[in-house]
Amino acid sequence: MVRGFLNVVSRQSVRRKRTQNGFGDFWKEFPERRESDALTPTERQLAETRDHAFIDSVAENSWPCVQHRCEYSD
Repeated sequence: MVRGFLNVVSRQSVRRKRTQNGFGDFWKEFPERRESDALTPTERQLAETRDHAFIDSVAENSWPCVQHRCEYSD
């Protein structure tokens, strides 16, 4: 999961767009490769205590996408 996301945000075109928008150093210190694609204990704990999440991204053509995921209970 994390590795797939990092592959998207680390693409050359995305890095160029971040630089153009003044965020060239954003994620600069984040390692390009992680040994594992699994959630860290902190990430797992956060996810387990929530019943919903917002997922946002920007496509290479600059269109934003925001999704809401919610676990409904009766």
